[in-house]
Amino acid sequence: MKKLIIFILALTVAAASFACSGGERTEESSAETSIEDSSAAGSDIEESSEETSIEESSQETSAEESSEEPSLEESSEEPSAEESSEEPSFEGSSEEPSVEESSEEPSIEESSEEPSVEESSEGPSVEESSEEPSVEESSEEPSTEESSEEPSAEESFEEPADTDKPVITLAPFTGTLYVSRGGSIDFMSGVSGYDPTEGDLTDHVTVSAEGYDENTPGEYTAVYRLADSAGNEADEVMRTITVKESAVLAEYPVWEGQISGEKPKPADPKVFGGAWYRKVISSKDSWTGIEATVTLPEVVIRRYDGEYDETLPYDPEVKNLDNPSVYLGGNAGSESDVGLGFSRTLYKAGTSNLTKSSFAFRPFWRYITSTDKDAGGYDVHGGLYAVSANGNNCYANYHWKYTEYYYLPGDTLRIVVYSPAPGKLQLMIEVISKSTLPSSVAIREQYGWKDPADFVSPVFASAGHGTNGVLAEFKRVNAIDQSGNEGKTAIPTDTEITGAVWHSTYLHRVINGVAYRVPMNENRRGEVNAPYGSAFTVVSTPEERAIGAETVTIAPEN
Repeated sequence: MKKLIIFILALTVAAASFACSGGERTEESSAETSIEDSSAAGSDIEESSEETSIEESSQETSAEESSEEPSLEESSEEPSAEESSEEPSFEGSSEEPSVEESSEEPSIEESSEEPSVEESSEGPSVEESSEEPSVEESSEEPSTEESSEEPSAEESFEEPADTDKPVITLAPFTGTLYVSRGGSIDFMSGVSGYDPTEGDLTDHVTVSAEGYDENTPGEYTAVYRLADSAGNEADEVMRTITVKESAVLAEYPVWEGQISGEKPKPADPKVFGGAWYRKVISSKDSWTGIEATVTLPEVVIRRYDGEYDETLPYDPEVKNLDNPSVYLGGNAGSESDVGLGFSRTLYKAGTSNLTKSSFAFRPFWRYITSTDKDAGGYDVHGGLYAVSANGNNCYANYHWKYTEYYYLPGDTLRIVVYSPAPGKLQLMIEVISKSTLPSSVAIREQYGWKDPADFVSPVFASAGHGTNGVLAEFKRVNAIDQSGNEGKTAIPTDTEITGAVWHSTYLHRVINGVAYRVPMNENRRGEVNAPYGSAFTVVSTPEERAIGAETVTIAPEN
């Protein structure tokens, strides 16, 4: 090591001499020094050449720094790290300036290409402007809950939730159901359920009627509920069930299946002149009766025997020539018409003054028989009814003094015609509800009539009905009969019968020893509108037609 130091000092002296003498001396002394020391240095020169390369390759220093000749005494010592370090000081003119002044790598605080996070970094601080902001403020990848730019597949394609509630609907006039004591009732009659998403849900409607007892007269409440598959629940719907004390035949259960050996659908009936009417008939089969529930139509009569008051729907002071009727009937060998006809009434209850015109629907029964005609006046029949006979044609009605058997437009009635014994028929009328039409309410109040009541006729002769092996046909009719015109061409008229609502029509039949009601649907009936169809408006839905329901208006001149 000592030899190396001596060699370095010699080179330093030679360099200084060269600077003073213009170069020639430097060349000579440098060569001499090299010759003198080469033997002593030997291989050490090679070892130290790499370490001296920094001094040899450095740029020329300024004149002040290199012009002075250091003394041999000073240079014989080992230079300090600041003065003669093989690596020049950072404070001098080295190609590597100090970090504080001109380093290509400035201090972190002042000019580093990667400034401090707080002051000038290209990546701003987390709090102020970092390219990677905090998750809470501005992260390019926001939380899934708030603003994810790439929602999951489940979120992107998920079907919207079903929040629509289903709806339960009751058919018109079915807010209250009536049943005779001991009778059966169809709680789902007139009930439908619908959901905006799933469609018809009628089969999913449930009903409860707490405490209901068909053998105890009174009013009960039935509650209807419905929920769709998404769990949305319909608003509950309630209806009243009224069990009535009545002598009217109790309702049979409904038969909804096929009937073995049932006759096919009948042909439409032929037109019979002398009236405007709609007739619906059954096949001729093993039927034992017919029943229907009807709301009586509004009536406007415009054909009279003389001048009449056109401001009234029907003028009680003038004899009418058009006579509205709503009735049922049967034929097991001869025709029977049984039901309600518009008839004369009392002006005032408790008097004997009758209107000149028809003024209310009253019970009648017309039948054909050669025996057991039951003919006679009121006095013959205990003051209850009278029967007139014209040959074998018999016509009967109940006494006009019984105002409870005056039925008005808007009253809803269950009308039954059935065979209680072989060769016999009987008419029964059960009041379902009293009319709320202002005109009907006013008439009852004005004339002091009683509220409508159930009616049961006497049993009357009608050959063949109720007889084993004898087939019977039954019918349902809306009509404008015309006085003195039977069998002739119907007379044009402005009389109108509006909105007779048949809520249901059933045929009676014994199946496997049990009496049932069988719907008089389109497959079991023929029909005719006479004398031509344009005088009639018949409205019904498929569901209504399935139980023999429809609404009928007769307006010949419209």
